[in-house]
Amino acid sequence: MTVRRTVLPGLLFACVSGLHPAHGAERVGDAIALQSLHANSRAETALESELLSLIETASGDNRFPLYRIYNRLIGAWLQVDLAQVLLELAMEAESASDEEETRTTLRDQTQFALRELDDACANPERDAATTASADEMRMSAAVCMLIIDARSTISRLAADQCALMSCAEAASQENAAENRR
Repeated sequence: MTVRRTVLPGLLFACVSGLHPAHGAERVGDAIALQSLHANSRAETALESELLSLIETASGDNRFPLYRIYNRLIGAWLQVDLAQVLLELAMEAESASDEEETRTTLRDQTQFALRELDDACANPERDAATTASADEMRMSAAVCMLIIDARSTISRLAADQCALMSCAEAASQENAAENRR
């Protein structure tokens, strides 16, 4: 019994003193958004590979519409990838100020990404009129479906960041008011 009383506090102190405080914070919705973005990225990689194969095998005049579809996909997807990287950085931030700065950038990036995703599939009638082959129509539709799915995830992420930043801004204003008192 005396051994427990003397050893247990020492052991507890040794274990607790070796712990480092956690800095990164996973907010509500972060894990779901990240999982969805990873799934979208896997689908984008497969679609990109298929599109590049079609471009490689297409004849000269038939390549241009496929390149246009490819450019639309890649242009929009760069914005999705950047949002994913920023989300991961925010979750791994080592200080509250780093996390707040990264989440502010993430909030702004998601707003920009939404505009890019909307533009990528903004004119399906034009695409249908200029699309000559079944492969082009299929790829254009697949790109738009992927972009619509990614847009849903980015939209939820944007809403989460805006809600979080509003709370953070209100809390910062309350802290500033308390500090002035």
